[in-house]
Amino acid sequence: VYLPDSLQEIQREAFYAVENLYTITIPDNVMQISNYAFALCWNLSNVYLGENSKLPRISYSAFANSGINSIRIPAGVSTIAQSAFEGCRNLTSVTFAQNSKLPSISAYMFKGADNLQTITFENGSALTSIQAHGLEGMKNLTSVDFGDAKLTNIDNYAFRYCESLQSISIPEGVTYIGRFAFYGDKSLSRFDLPASIDYIGR
Repeated sequence: VYLPDSLQEIQREAFYAVENLYTITIPDNVMQISNYAFALCWNLSNVYLGENSKLPRISYSAFANSGINSIRIPAGVSTIAQSAFEGCRNLTSVTFAQNSKLPSISAYMFKGADNLQTITFENGSALTSIQAHGLEGMKNLTSVDFGDAKLTNIDNYAFRYCESLQSISIPEGVTYIGRFAFYGDKSLSRFDLPASIDYIGR
C-alpha cells in the first residue's frame, strides 16, 4: 500500500482487518491516525513513522490486535490513547524518539501485548507520568530505560504483574509511587529509588 506524501488523515477503520497488509509507511504530513485505523491487521508487522513526522496523536485502538513487532514513536507525538496497541502480541520493543513530547503512558496502552520486552525513552523525553495500569500485565517486560526523562509520578498498578522485570532504576525527581505499583513482579531483584521519593503506596 502506497500512501501519498500529501495525506493528512487516516480515518476511522481505514484499514480495519485488512489481511494482506504487511508493511506501511506513514507519510510525514499525516496529522491523525484515527480509532481502529489499523486494528485487526494481523499480518501488519512493520509500521514506519519518520523522524520528521508531524503526527501529534495516535488514537484509541489505532493499531489494536495488529501484527506489529516493533515501533519507533516520533518525537512530535504528544498523545497516545488507551488501547492504542492493545493485543499486539508480536510487539517486542517500543522506542520513543529523542525529545519525545509524550508526557505520560496512558492506562492500558499496551494491554494484552504480552510479548513486549523493552521500552526505551531516548534523551530529552517529556515523560512525567506512568498512569494507573499503564504497563500492568506486561509479563515478558525485562527492560524499561527512562533515559533522562523528568518522571515525577508512577501511579497505582503501573507495573503490576510485570513478572519478568528483574531490575528498575527510578529516576531522580519521582516523588510518588502509587498503590500496588510493582505488585506481583516476582523476578524483581533490584529496585533503585531516588532521594526525591515522598510517598510509596502499600
